[in-house]
Amino acid sequence: MKKIYLLGLTAMFAFTANAQDAIRIKTASTPKKFPTTTANAKEGAPISVQQVNGSLICNTQYTAATTMNLVFKFTQTGNTIEWIDMFTLTFPTGITPNSSPNTTFPSSNIGGGAEALNPVSGQSISWGVNNDDGWGGITTTAAGVTFTVNVTVATGVTGTQAATFLASGDTYTLAGNPAPADLNGTVNIYDAPFSNMFAKLVQPNGGGFAALNNCGMTTSTVVARYINQGTATESNIPLNYSINGVAGTAGTYAGPLVPGDSITIGLGTYNFSANDAYSMKAWASVVGDIDLDNDTAYLDISNSNSVPLTSATYSNGCESVYEYASVNRLWSGTGLAFDFSTADVHSGILSYEMGIPAGLATATYTSINVFPCVDVVNGETYRISFWKKATSGTNPQTAITTGTAQTTAGTATIIKTYTASPIVVGAAWVKDSVDYTATASGTRYFSIRAKGGANTTTALTIFMDDIMIEKVVSGTVGVKTISANDAISIFPNPTSGLLNINAVEVNSSVEVFNVIGEKVYTNSLVKGNNSVDLSGLSNGAYFVKLNSNGTITTKKVVLSK
Repeated sequence: MKKIYLLGLTAMFAFTANAQDAIRIKTASTPKKFPTTTANAKEGAPISVQQVNGSLICNTQYTAATTMNLVFKFTQTGNTIEWIDMFTLTFPTGITPNSSPNTTFPSSNIGGGAEALNPVSGQSISWGVNNDDGWGGITTTAAGVTFTVNVTVATGVTGTQAATFLASGDTYTLAGNPAPADLNGTVNIYDAPFSNMFAKLVQPNGGGFAALNNCGMTTSTVVARYINQGTATESNIPLNYSINGVAGTAGTYAGPLVPGDSITIGLGTYNFSANDAYSMKAWASVVGDIDLDNDTAYLDISNSNSVPLTSATYSNGCESVYEYASVNRLWSGTGLAFDFSTADVHSGILSYEMGIPAGLATATYTSINVFPCVDVVNGETYRISFWKKATSGTNPQTAITTGTAQTTAGTATIIKTYTASPIVVGAAWVKDSVDYTATASGTRYFSIRAKGGANTTTALTIFMDDIMIEKVVSGTVGVKTISANDAISIFPNPTSGLLNINAVEVNSSVEVFNVIGEKVYTNSLVKGNNSVDLSGLSNGAYFVKLNSNGTITTKKVVLSK
């Protein structure tokens, strides 16, 4: 039985309550709501509301009549992650910031660089300049960023002290109305023990942990690690979890757990064998916790059962959470991973977008989509095809590779080179494909890679849609995607249930597959007009495969009732 770690040590501690059902856990950073937002949030887009949310906490208990370091954690999230130009922290009377040893604010985005420390002014310390330059250097995720401020605490200071902070973002404008992207608030600094439980997520694709995307999973144990980051010793710690929003049986760790110590807990087991995206969540519920955000760990994983290409077709149009989540979206060197997008699609409502914003250093950026496992047979030939488009960038290209693992290195065998697959910027969607003949039977992975140039003035935007991998049948014309000139038509698309098909030949048949390659409908057709009723199926994307006298035609349709 495989174990899935929310973070890691290997030691197991007693869990006093029943926690036998396992978990589905979300990513540590706040994910975009699929599919209602577009890919790759970019600074500078006109937005009419404040962009950022977040908080500031102090992880250090102060002592009066002492010069000491106070440790803070700044957490910033939002629909569009704003790049903060300036961060200011103002302390109450009796706690005075010192110029040294404070340094550069320890967080930077890919283009703005870190923000430098300004001279201390009275009770305020700040980093950066609020100049609305479009490339602030401070940005964080739900995991937050930790920084230290050296302060002198006066004699006689006692009780909880409140400081104020201001994270100054750029001004967004829509229809002439300024919308400041600033975040401000207060932060408590305590002189007595306080609770701060922390559930840390270790990246699950390394160090022996489970992968984000898996092939052929079965029942697995989910393991979480909790750290006491407060100054109070904790006992009888309530531990909770949920799997795809369904809560499991809560448990309690008896403790004691002293400040700085950690525990690793097995929370339960779960059957992950279905083709699905699994969202898991695990958290501690300590009364009086000063930071409720960091006591929760999230993890999103997916499982795929291998598609037998000798009899089935793999397809992915980025039309469902599972399709998107099952792809390992990576980059090599400099780059950003493909994300989902509504900005430009070949069919359906979503596509994959590689979006590198203007303003970055001149470089070639590379992104990689590695698709789930498929089974091949020695000597059989398979066609990997997809549609692509580029709307900006210099020299955009794609390549197709294969291998035996769902990683960049694991799919390093090139079957179509970049130079063989250039994209004309601004041109219409174009289909790309390559045939691959298996040299051995077994599980295989295929990847599509995209690269191109961006710089301080030019963005790189590449779209990809309607990926398909299927067997090339000997003696036939092969796989053909319907175009406007095809004699065979399928309409309407999207459909509310009834699909009309015009088959040009006798001896025709139709098969309908869902996005995970399962056949959900089959029937014979007559020459002329035919009707297929899909109303009994669930909403989503499907692939309609027509066989007309040996010519195979495949078309993606979207069912929306």
